[in-house]
Amino acid sequence: MPAPARHHRCAVVALMAAVAHAYPEYVNCGEELRIGQRWMGKDSEASTLTIALTDAATNAPIACGSTVASGTRVRATIANLDGGEQYVVEATGGVSYGNYCSENTRANDQPLEFDVLDTVSVIGAHAPTYGTVYVTDACSVTGVGPAPTPRPSITKRPTVQPTPYCSSERDFDFAYALDGGLTLHWTLEEDRVRAALVTEGGWAAIGWGSDGLMNGAECVIGEPNQLPQKYVLRGYKREDVETVSSQTLEDASTDVEEDGTVVYAFTKLLQEPGEKAVTSPFVWAHGSGSLGYHGSRAGALELNLETCEASSIKTETVSASLIKIHGGLFLVAFSVAMPAALVAARGRSWLGPVWIKLHMYLLLLCVLLALIGFIVVFTALEDADRDHFRGRHQRIGLSTLCFLLANVVMGLLRPGKEGRYRKHFNIVHAFLGVGVFVLSVFATRSGATKAENLQYFREKPWVVAQAALLGGFGALWLLAWARAARPPLEKEVAEKEESKREAAEE
Repeated sequence: MPAPARHHRCAVVALMAAVAHAYPEYVNCGEELRIGQRWMGKDSEASTLTIALTDAATNAPIACGSTVASGTRVRATIANLDGGEQYVVEATGGVSYGNYCSENTRANDQPLEFDVLDTVSVIGAHAPTYGTVYVTDACSVTGVGPAPTPRPSITKRPTVQPTPYCSSERDFDFAYALDGGLTLHWTLEEDRVRAALVTEGGWAAIGWGSDGLMNGAECVIGEPNQLPQKYVLRGYKREDVETVSSQTLEDASTDVEEDGTVVYAFTKLLQEPGEKAVTSPFVWAHGSGSLGYHGSRAGALELNLETCEASSIKTETVSASLIKIHGGLFLVAFSVAMPAALVAARGRSWLGPVWIKLHMYLLLLCVLLALIGFIVVFTALEDADRDHFRGRHQRIGLSTLCFLLANVVMGLLRPGKEGRYRKHFNIVHAFLGVGVFVLSVFATRSGATKAENLQYFREKPWVVAQAALLGGFGALWLLAWARAARPPLEKEVAEKEESKREAAEE
């Protein structure tokens, strides 16, 4: 294929994968990216946007057609691109470093970085929505001068004997198996560490600066088909993983070896302005596919980067079984016992004197279940050395329990029927009870959501169960209200009149 066409290969794959995965059966690495090519049912058109090149180290702009020192790290992107558009940037020619598809280097939805060894041609394509693809003009840059010293290889040396403890079978000084599926290789230099996370597949991460905890750690994460990047962990959900604005990793690359092993390599400065120092203890995790929940494939360790002396840090996780028990107890307490107590109070006109006993015993059962549920989750968090009342769910749940206890105590200490403050008590007791019930709904719902976010169980079955229970008791409460609101039957009126006459005669 002639040179102008060769550098368009493979960008189609990346672009089509980014834009709704359209027509994947018709796209492959050998297909040419050019204006007029038909994708997503439309012919691609010439873009009005251009490729922008900068020196990755200094951010100095580089004009298309200019020359740079051989080995210069160049960053390429599409200038003035709308933030909502998806895009691909691709380079070909005298290029080293990065992900390859045939002889091309490319990046999806992020700037492309590459080392210029000779003349490199860069092209971009973008699409605002599912529809027309726009292709930019090519932008070239040429490396001049002597070739730089090649980067040390990170590939596995096939002739090396089985790896002894803490020695690397790759071109690094040390290696440490974090678990059976992830190994950290590294070489400590004067002010930086050159490292590689080697995993059986999927994503991998190494972090620091959080005393062995995930929350608050700064880390490097590698994902399939992406270069490793720096992140900050603000919490435990996927959306709490925030990209660091200053991406300063050097020699970042993602390589998939013949046996499927994935190598995420990078060089990181040990100390950078505004960031935590890369020092022990470290946290690590990995998982299948793109970044997601790691399950048991995570841990923390003390690791001396100079000597490879290491010791694991015991990291306790909250028991999923205890979380399910906690949720079940609170579900029964606030979706069965409490609604039933409210129905008993509403139906006192036809339940007779027994209503007060039903109401009281059901509320006491609710308190008992809620207290057991509180003790269960408190124990689970204590065993895992976690903060007990850090989140919104915990605070709502604790408030619900406190108000419930206050209302039950108030009921036990209620004034007599003829007491001066009985009417005031009735109003406060009723409103507080309704308030506790509303809070309990929020507490159980937020708890189910939090449990799903932390991968303890799926939220939907719990929500369906809660809705069914509350719906059933809500129907009973309405029936009790309707019964109390209807006019009394003649027989009931006659009985009441008879009772009054007998009382008067006595």
